[in-house]
Amino acid sequence: MRRALIPVSPELIGEMCRNGETHYRTESGLPEDAKFIGARYDDSFRWFLVCFESDEFADIPEGKRLPELKPVLHTLTG
Repeated sequence: MRRALIPVSPELIGEMCRNGETHYRTESGLPEDAKFIGARYDDSFRWFLVCFESDEFADIPEGKRLPELKPVLHTLTG
């Protein structure tokens, strides 16, 4: 299974949903072929885990924990 998780804070989602115009630039983000699989809220860490699948991800055996990606996100102003 070539899947990985991206943790997303509720605060970031809230910021993205506010009125106004905000732009973001991502470093080491998702591969071009990444496909959204699903998402769930993790109460213990208080963030959303968003699952993607890509041929570029490592092949993880069934039942093993999926790796977490931590892309660097920059908020652009001006």
